[in-house]
Amino acid sequence: ALRKPVIKALASIADPGTFHLVVPFLNDKSKTIREEAVNAVELFFKNGLSEETIAEKLKEVLGAGAPNVLLPHTRSKTKDIRIAAILLLGLLKDKKVIPRLLEIAMEEDVHDIVVKALVFIGRSLPRSLLPFFRVSDAYQRRIICEVAGKVGDSAFFKHLVESLKDEDGHVRGNAAAALSNMNNSEAIPHIKPLLLDEYENIQEETIKSLAKLKKWLDQNEIIKGLSDENHILKKNTASLLGLIGDKGALEALGRALKDSHVTVRVSVVEAIGAIGGAEAVQYLILALSDESPEVRRVAAIAIGRMRADAGIEPLIILLKDPDVWVRASAAEALGNIGDSKAIEPLIQLLTDESGFVKAVDIEALGKFKTERVKKILLQLLNDMDAEIRSTAVGALANFSGIAQDIIPLLKSREWSVRKTVIEVLGTHFRAESMAYIKEVANTDEDPQVRETAARYL
Repeated sequence: ALRKPVIKALASIADPGTFHLVVPFLNDKSKTIREEAVNAVELFFKNGLSEETIAEKLKEVLGAGAPNVLLPHTRSKTKDIRIAAILLLGLLKDKKVIPRLLEIAMEEDVHDIVVKALVFIGRSLPRSLLPFFRVSDAYQRRIICEVAGKVGDSAFFKHLVESLKDEDGHVRGNAAAALSNMNNSEAIPHIKPLLLDEYENIQEETIKSLAKLKKWLDQNEIIKGLSDENHILKKNTASLLGLIGDKGALEALGRALKDSHVTVRVSVVEAIGAIGGAEAVQYLILALSDESPEVRRVAAIAIGRMRADAGIEPLIILLKDPDVWVRASAAEALGNIGDSKAIEPLIQLLTDESGFVKAVDIEALGKFKTERVKKILLQLLNDMDAEIRSTAVGALANFSGIAQDIIPLLKSREWSVRKTVIEVLGTHFRAESMAYIKEVANTDEDPQVRETAARYL
């Protein structure tokens, strides 16, 4: 009866000198005790006991059958037991458990720990993973590629290159990511064709993988992709140049703003924004007049993120754009830049016919901490639209002394308004509003509002 609390106590202290006392319990007759011991060994590892010490002691006490002692626990109904057992199997570094680990990797809740266990094995026995690049199950091939990328052993290079042509898109993507982690320039010509992969998410993974290898990339060669006939290659080339971040690509990207494909121009604008700098801002300002609303929207967002003063006047003009999303993005950008010249145009935008634009506009105005803006936001607390009232409350959080102005909205019929008021009071005015927060936590009719209030008690 004392075994379980003793094991718990030893695990909680995790003194390396007592580890040898815990391991024998893995062979106990009681399933409960065996599971407690599995958890305990994991705790010793988490508290700093080396993987070598743990593996050595497990093999010493359990012998060659150590994996067989742990494998049944990978089928436990208790998630924590499964996770602990999987980790310990990895620490044993026994290649015989690889098939079982790959089998259970398909269970979503243990994917990460299985990868970790396989990495332990792969670092010690990299060649033991090679046969599994060719298993029939695509998910298992994905896992092996992921593990290979984390281990980074050169033994995997040839197999990862072959996996770039796998019939499964995720395998191809994982192989590209793994090769990029190996810092080998020879991977580049093998990865590049995936810029034209049939799946967009694999194209995106390829872009990220190539960007990791940027010190070996010839930027002038990459730039040629902007002139290719294939619009997908042009789009992905622009994205890659953006991730590389070299200002030397700006001129070529600027020319690509005239491309006939909208998707290409959008990627070009995003890339220019990612590279940044004064020259980039000028190209982005040009993009604000693009015929595509999506290009104008992305350009506005980029200028706002860069907080570029040169973009203020063009963005103010864009507040009258016929497209809802463009007007909203221009307002957001002006709020991010924070120049007072934008205040009056943003105030005028409050009459916009779109509630969405109006809400974004209110958030932007909230970033200007002037008395005029504060007064207007307080007036919006009486708006007929609940979304507008709620947004105004959130914007007023940037101002001092407004607690008493928003407290009456705790009586609002709309739960979303009451919830926002509580969030603002609890975050910014907790001390002076505690009585109201307690009342809402106890009496509000909506469980989400009560739960939100309870977090601030």
